[in-house]
Amino acid sequence: MLRVAITGSGAMYEVGPRGDFTSGDRFQEFCQMLGAAIAREGHQLVILSDDPRHADVPALHGYLMIVQGRSDVPPILVTQGSSLDPENRSAVKFAAERRTATVLFKDLSTDGEYPFNRVGIVQALDVLIVIGGQEGAKQLVEIAYALDKTLVPIASFGGVAERAWDRLEKLIESVVGERKDVLTDYFGRVSHTRADAVMAIAEELSRTVRKRSSRPITRVLSIDGGGIRGLIPAVFCEAMENWCSSSIHKMFDFIAGTSTGGILALGFASPPQGISAAQLVKLYEARGNEIFGSPRGRFGSLVGGPKYEASGLERALDEFLPKANLSQTLVEVLVTAYDLERRRPRAFERWRAKEDVQQDVSL
Repeated sequence: MLRVAITGSGAMYEVGPRGDFTSGDRFQEFCQMLGAAIAREGHQLVILSDDPRHADVPALHGYLMIVQGRSDVPPILVTQGSSLDPENRSAVKFAAERRTATVLFKDLSTDGEYPFNRVGIVQALDVLIVIGGQEGAKQLVEIAYALDKTLVPIASFGGVAERAWDRLEKLIESVVGERKDVLTDYFGRVSHTRADAVMAIAEELSRTVRKRSSRPITRVLSIDGGGIRGLIPAVFCEAMENWCSSSIHKMFDFIAGTSTGGILALGFASPPQGISAAQLVKLYEARGNEIFGSPRGRFGSLVGGPKYEASGLERALDEFLPKANLSQTLVEVLVTAYDLERRRPRAFERWRAKEDVQQDVSL
C-alpha cells in the first residue's frame, strides 16, 4: 500500500486538440479518475486541501465512488496541518462531511511557519502526483524532491507539473520507457485507462526510489569561511532546526568548516548534545566584534599572518565550547586550518583523533 497525495490546481488552462485553450473541466475530471485509480489499486489517499480549485476535492470524489461498500480499501488520511497553513485549515471538516469511507485524521505537519510546516506531511507520503499547480504545489514539489520522495508530474496540464517534468524526465524514462508519454500527451483523452496507467508508473517509480533510498547516504554539511559573515549560515541553520524540529548534528553525518565555518562545525558537533544554531547566532551577535573586530590590516595578511588577532576568538571559545576533545564530537567533523610555522594547511578530523592521541586536540 502506498500513501498517495495529488497536488495541483485547476486554475491552469490547457491547450486543446485544435490548439485552442480550454477551461479546467478536464482537470477536475481527470483528478476524479486518479482518485478512483488510487482506490482500485488499494492505496491510501492523502487529502492536503479542501479548496475546490485543487486536485484533492475531485480526487476524493473519485476515491469515494470506488470504496463504497468495500472493506479492503485503506481509510482516507487527512492531514490536519497547521492553522498557519491556508490550504489545511478546513480539510478535516471537509473530509468529515463525506464519511462514506473511513476517515483517518492525523496531524502530519511539523512546527514552524508555512510552508515549512509541510515537511512532516511530505515525509509521510510515498507518492506525490503533481497535476498543473502553482505556488502551493511548487512548495510541496521542492520539499518532496529534497526528501527523495516519488514524484509523478503530469506535464500535459502545464504549471508546476510541467517544470517538474523537465527535472525528472530522464529518471522516469529510464524506469518506464515510452510509457512516459501518458504523462506528457497534451492531446490525449482523459480516461480511466490513462489514470490507471499513471498509477502504474507511480508504483514502478516508487519501487525504484525505495531501492535507491535503501542505499547508505552520508549527509554532509560544509560551511565556508568569511569572518563575521558566518552569521549568515548560522541564521540559515537556525531556520533549518526550527523547520525540522531537530538539531543540526542529528540531521547530518559529517560537518566540515573552515575559519568561521569551523567555529560553527565544532559548535554543532560538540558534546554532550551540541550547541544549537540559535545559541551560535547569539554568540556572533554578542561577541562578533570581539572575535572578528581586530583585523591586522592588509600588510599583515600579505606576509602570511592571520587576518584577525587570536585573543578575542580564544576567549570566546574558551567560554562557549565545552571542555572536550575532538574525538568526542557527536558526528564526524573536519576543520581546516593553516599552520603558520610549517607554512602548510592542516586538517583536524575526528576519525584521526580517535586513532592517534596526538591528533586528539581540545575543541
